[in-house]
Amino acid sequence: MASLDFLRSRSERFFVAPTVLAMVSVVALDWWTGPEVNLSLGFALVTMFAAFGISPRSGLMASAFVAGWSWLIATSHPEATLPTSTVAVNVGLRLLFFVLLTIGAAALRSVVDELDRLAATDPLTGAWNRRALLSLLDREVAHGQRTGQPLSLVYLDLRLLKQVNDQFGHQAGDDMIRSLAQGLGKGLRRGDILARVGGDEFVVVLPDVEAPAAARLLRRILESPGVPRVNAGLVEFQPGAGGSSMDVQEMLRRADEAMYHAKANGLGVHSETCRSIERSQRPLTD
Repeated sequence: MASLDFLRSRSERFFVAPTVLAMVSVVALDWWTGPEVNLSLGFALVTMFAAFGISPRSGLMASAFVAGWSWLIATSHPEATLPTSTVAVNVGLRLLFFVLLTIGAAALRSVVDELDRLAATDPLTGAWNRRALLSLLDREVAHGQRTGQPLSLVYLDLRLLKQVNDQFGHQAGDDMIRSLAQGLGKGLRRGDILARVGGDEFVVVLPDVEAPAAARLLRRILESPGVPRVNAGLVEFQPGAGGSSMDVQEMLRRADEAMYHAKANGLGVHSETCRSIERSQRPLTD
């Protein structure tokens, strides 16, 4: 399992050089040992590595290469003795085997990726879950520390979910949660992060955005038709300020506190930075 996690965490480029080097090594060893020694296991491992780590197409290319090499060594090697008809049958069977191996490796990667996605997303809304949020937020904090850019964190709480559940049932409450997730998802930028961290609580991460710009973005989203009313706590974390050294749990706690401040004071949003606190006196929603 640890090996699979390591492989999944790497980009496709990571696998290209090792795949080529491994294939060349097996080819050289195969020529040196001659056709009497079967190195199919070595070729199989390289092909699976290519199909799983790079793409199914790469696995098929490796399969075709292995078939071509098998024909070459069986017909051109000094120790080759098999008749051409036998070589053709062997090469055809080997090609079929490696194609099936590629399909299996690609299917395994697809299943593993889907399980990973399901483990990282909220089943009701499709947003990231808390586990995924912590990892993504940690990445964005590291990015901010490298670039010196700010990061705004928004904690949102649905205002009327309990009343909707009590009066109309939990299906209506689920529809309300989905409506908020869809509204936020449509209004956010491509690089922004949306996560559901509780029954009626969401977190939005806005990389490279200061609090005033984040507040304007939220106002535009939350004033859109069909988006439920919320309380929102917005905190801007600036590299070099006190917040830049906080871990992600502390950052979420600060944003959660800002949200409860907005809720207690009847504000649509409570906004602050690591250096100063600014309260938005105009609610983001009616």
